[in-house]
Amino acid sequence: MDLVTMLLRHSGEWVFETRYDNYRVNGIVIHEKILYLDLMKVISTQLKIDVSLKIIHVKYIVQDNSSALKIHNDMAVKFFLQILKAESIFGKYTLCITTSDILIDSDNIDADDMTIECYDFVEPSELAVIVAGNIESLPIVNVGVKELISDCYNSVVKVNQKYKNKATLVSVMRNYVIKHMFNFRAKRFDKQRFIF
Repeated sequence: MDLVTMLLRHSGEWVFETRYDNYRVNGIVIHEKILYLDLMKVISTQLKIDVSLKIIHVKYIVQDNSSALKIHNDMAVKFFLQILKAESIFGKYTLCITTSDILIDSDNIDADDMTIECYDFVEPSELAVIVAGNIESLPIVNVGVKELISDCYNSVVKVNQKYKNKATLVSVMRNYVIKHMFNFRAKRFDKQRFIF
């Protein structure tokens, strides 16, 4: 696979739809067939962005007079990489990175009713695998009547789910936010409970 070198402009602000100012520059090297989620991981790692607290927004400008194009899925990544391949001038097309706080901003979610509990215990003998409909298998732990999720890559997020520990919850929510492009913020939390 071929490698692609990209310049990142970050820590700046959009003055107009076509102008990103007061930025810093960094760079990454990626595979030409990288997917959106992998690109977001590379960017967050390189720029030391805590994706459990921030959402990453990636845009670029093709021409000086056109609006910025947003990279938000695999096809947008492929499109940008094709533009880079066609251009021989290094640094002509840079990714402009901004972040925003994670917030719950969906009208369909009642933040007062959403509770996700975390536990810091798990017995290996209690681990089980269950298939939830057509969705991937989810490792869970039985805790009384409720089930305790221990899979950091769980793709099903529901109200009142219980997680093995805080790290599992943060990992699940980080991936869920990127995949579904929405924001959330913890309303309050303690050692065992997060309320979003």
